[in-house]
Amino acid sequence: MTKAGWPHAELIDTVFLPYFNKNGEDSIKFLVNGSLSKNAFLSAYKYLSPIENMPDNEKKEMKQYVISLFPEKTTLEKMEACKIIYSIGNLI
Repeated sequence: MTKAGWPHAELIDTVFLPYFNKNGEDSIKFLVNGSLSKNAFLSAYKYLSPIENMPDNEKKEMKQYVISLFPEKTTLEKMEACKIIYSIGNLI
């Protein structure tokens, strides 16, 4: 759950997180590729502990997951996907 005052907080809490909770990992591609959901979660990421603080093994697993899910994306897009997935994981 997001905190009041965060940009897109209501949208994340009422649309995107319930969508993820209902559809699970099947919704990741949609949430990463959708421009509104992408912007909302990247905005929320700014308020979370940096992804660099994750344990190394979890960072490695996320990197492998994102590479397998989005092989066509650029390195920058894959980094954004990691931040979006990380945000979702922290907000559910």
